[in-house]
Amino acid sequence: MTETPACFSPLHEDDVADLVEPSLALAAAPPAVVNWCGDETVAWSEIFRHIGSLIDGVPTERGPAESVRPSCAQDPALRRSLAGPAGSS
Repeated sequence: MTETPACFSPLHEDDVADLVEPSLALAAAPPAVVNWCGDETVAWSEIFRHIGSLIDGVPTERGPAESVRPSCAQDPALRRSLAGPAGSS
């Protein structure tokens, strides 16, 4: 059995700010339920390494990321179709 990395779909604060206006312009009743997530899926271990590089440190893994945090990657397709891609500014 192949281990699958635990992943998530981060959304940068700049992308949140850029997506607020187009999202509010789409407000309707009943409201659309949209995944508020980034366009890319990232493994937890990758983001830990990135954070380590920002603080000049090396993260120490204490076990598989799945044991700490389950995968929570989201599908951004509907959000992209309604409000546009993240990172477009």
